[in-house]
Amino acid sequence: AGAIGSVVVTPFDVIKTRLQVGEKSGGGLAIARKILAEEGPAGLFRGVTLRLARIPFYTSITLATFDGIKDAFISANNK
Repeated sequence: AGAIGSVVVTPFDVIKTRLQVGEKSGGGLAIARKILAEEGPAGLFRGVTLRLARIPFYTSITLATFDGIKDAFISANNK
């Protein structure tokens, strides 16, 4: 689910980033058209590989943190 969400959101993130760095070409839709014209559809998915590569890392950190906190609460309540 996380990978699918990341792939779906990436084009919007690329457009948002272009807007944030000051590309002023008439708004998000105009930027999307410009990216498609100059870079093709792959231009909208720049960075998707790194976005997908980080999913296992932050998922494992989240699960380890959750388990550690859960164990601490269980041991505190058993005393």
